[in-house]
Amino acid sequence: MKKILALTAVLAASVMLFTGCGTLMPSCGGETVFSELLRDKPWSNPYNYEKTTYDLDRYAATVNEDGSFTANTDKLLASGTYVTEIEVADRSIADWSGLGALSEEVPGFSERILGRVNELTSSPSAYTVLRTTFELTYTDDADNSDRKGATDRMESVVMIRNINMQPVFSYKHAELASSGIGYSAFADYLAGENVYSESKDGTATVTDRVTEIGTSYDNEELFLLERAQSGIKEGVSATYSVHSAVETGVYGEEAVHTIAAAVTTDVADDPSDNYAYDKYGKDDASFINDYVGDAVAYYDAAEAEKKETEEGYSFPVNRAVFYRNETNMGTSTTVYYSDVDFNYFGMTTSNVMMYFATYETNTEGEAVNMTVGEISDYTIVR
Repeated sequence: MKKILALTAVLAASVMLFTGCGTLMPSCGGETVFSELLRDKPWSNPYNYEKTTYDLDRYAATVNEDGSFTANTDKLLASGTYVTEIEVADRSIADWSGLGALSEEVPGFSERILGRVNELTSSPSAYTVLRTTFELTYTDDADNSDRKGATDRMESVVMIRNINMQPVFSYKHAELASSGIGYSAFADYLAGENVYSESKDGTATVTDRVTEIGTSYDNEELFLLERAQSGIKEGVSATYSVHSAVETGVYGEEAVHTIAAAVTTDVADDPSDNYAYDKYGKDDASFINDYVGDAVAYYDAAEAEKKETEEGYSFPVNRAVFYRNETNMGTSTTVYYSDVDFNYFGMTTSNVMMYFATYETNTEGEAVNMTVGEISDYTIVR
């Protein structure tokens, strides 16, 4: 029963969980394209670093008459931040200075991975480390009941081979005050082991095998994996085999899901179809001025009303919808990637994640909450 409760909390809190096609999916079929990974990854830059911050809002969800889900923006349940940091090892992994930081921040890294770096390729810049932090605080709204004021926190670290995006290891830790549950999960893709523990009640560590090494990805890297594809364009779909370290620990057996992603592209000359970014005014200092400049349109209040769109910056985007390609698919996750390159004094990054939306469902598969993340800051300078 404790593990069932833990899994429920995990699925409710995580913005990196992908569940099925549901009513959000524009098309569950379509042409399957086995697009190649880009040789030069979109986040590559001379600083070997990228940091993106997103403002999080969780709303109550409404089920419409046609079965689709929309957010009830009058019912804000929680708010917070989601931060991703990408760091490329700038030299041979054995000589990389970042190993010390991983040893300090990732329990199990020193004994499991550090002593085996000689098994990894010695090519410079062969690995990327992706760090994410998630923090969500519930409001004092009556709908939150005993969750009022509680803060859920999660962090993850995953090391990825740049050439094929295969994971070396992943680590995830969560303290969910809204449910009183905490857990840690470590997937060791070198040794083929998955280690999971529930940290709140002292439950014994559970170790399971990871067998699909070299054929599956880690669920913590999925947004980045899609970003690295050459086929982020309209009409393209792709399928990934994805390992979940948390579900593997909870269920006591290897949890690997088939995740599909289908892409549609908004029309740049139709503002009503574009993702409107409205956090900053035209003259306000923001990452837009430093990285995008005049590459995107800005609509003031009068122009926005005339064009029947939102006030602010309008980014042409590629919309990827992720869903479990399984019988019990549930709802989907929507992610917008910028179709405009970010440029910093001639240093270009691309396919930057601008927005994502996930749903939490009840036992009937109906959406009850919607969590939205919108980009609020971006930098490649530490």
